[in-house]
Amino acid sequence: MPWGGVRAATLVTLSLPLALSLALACGASEDSLATQPGGAAGAGGDAAGSAGSGGTGVGGAAGAAGVAGGAGAGGAATVTTLAEVQAALFTPSCATSLCHSAKQKAGGLSLASEADSCAALVGVPATESGPTSPSSCSRGGASALGLLRVKPGSLTESFTYLKVSSPDKCVTIEGVEAGERMPKGKPAASQAAVDSLARWIEAGAACE
Repeated sequence: MPWGGVRAATLVTLSLPLALSLALACGASEDSLATQPGGAAGAGGDAAGSAGSGGTGVGGAAGAAGVAGGAGAGGAATVTTLAEVQAALFTPSCATSLCHSAKQKAGGLSLASEADSCAALVGVPATESGPTSPSSCSRGGASALGLLRVKPGSLTESFTYLKVSSPDKCVTIEGVEAGERMPKGKPAASQAAVDSLARWIEAGAACE
């Protein structure tokens, strides 16, 4: 192999620790190398990306994934407002003519507007009412546990969330049935709609 090829191969196969040491000797800091394009973390490719500090490197697939995770999936989720939940879930799926409309108010609950939804849900004790039959789900789980319809910051204590997110027809809370999944007698709410409700509750269930 010509000498130029040997030298190039040798440079390519330098280990990351050695490359880092050489760079530091030239006056660069570890922090600047970890975050600068073309620095040691970037040049290290997959090896740097798989290391802890390499997650912020811009070179190599693993390093890029570290950046994406911090800014996207690993970052703060977008807060959903009540208006968005109303449009995605309550109005199309709940506030229908035979259910929780302003006129019908099934179970004494209207979800016809943002104001109605806030007043009827946030901080209000959960109740389970309506006729039962051998073919329907038993009730009592939510009331027995003292759940709220919506408890700001807590999905597991928010009956409304448990009602719309149940994978089964009958909602079960700590082994006790608590009525039927909502919307009753209709296809389950979309995952996007359920997720919007979850984000709103976890963010504090603000009504404005």
